[in-house]
Amino acid sequence: MNYQSRGALNATALSSSGLVPAVVLLECGEAKGHGVIIDQTTLQNALELARAAGKLRCKFNPQTFDHGTGCIAGYFDNFRVNGTKLIADLHLASSCPSFDYISELVASMPEAFGLSITFNGWTQPVAGEQRQRITELYDATIVDTPAATSGVFGNELLSARGFSKGGLKKLPQVNFAALRQKPYEEILRELVSLGFSKKQAVIFSIKNFGAAYNAYMRRQMCSRKGA
Repeated sequence: MNYQSRGALNATALSSSGLVPAVVLLECGEAKGHGVIIDQTTLQNALELARAAGKLRCKFNPQTFDHGTGCIAGYFDNFRVNGTKLIADLHLASSCPSFDYISELVASMPEAFGLSITFNGWTQPVAGEQRQRITELYDATIVDTPAATSGVFGNELLSARGFSKGGLKKLPQVNFAALRQKPYEEILRELVSLGFSKKQAVIFSIKNFGAAYNAYMRRQMCSRKGA
């Protein structure tokens, strides 16, 4: 079971150590699409479990921007509750292939993505509402915007909010089949030629051309090792 936090990653500067302070893991309110309410008891459940574990894994899948198979991008610690939010500090692993990409998103467009915890638990009826209770906490994944609000663009856009804020009025005509045959650098150049900004092209390409992106990152890692 998983819920996406309604808050995005904090926009504070990302240091070379990979520290991103005060990210939101969980927030009080409706867990959209799940029919349950997150309340202060839910936050305390998660807080106690996280503190007992000491660290919580951070996962990331650049191909899907969702749960499932993905790399361990780092870990969370320093868990605390601040008002209606469960807060933690994120430590990105410098060896993570997506370190530079995640770092850029944190610094330039933190509103475009958030975090989603994976857990086990049960629901408690309170005043006619189903309140979530958490008994096991496994990890938190870097995800796209919540499905209930971003699904309007289907699977072709990573983040409707990120694109609209960047000034792209509508999705250009993209030949997905043709681009999937090209290396990642050429995909970026063609997307820019179609009207995407460089940042929009990066986000869009990782979502829709994950295989090319992964191949590019592997080449980058090999070149670094050989240097």
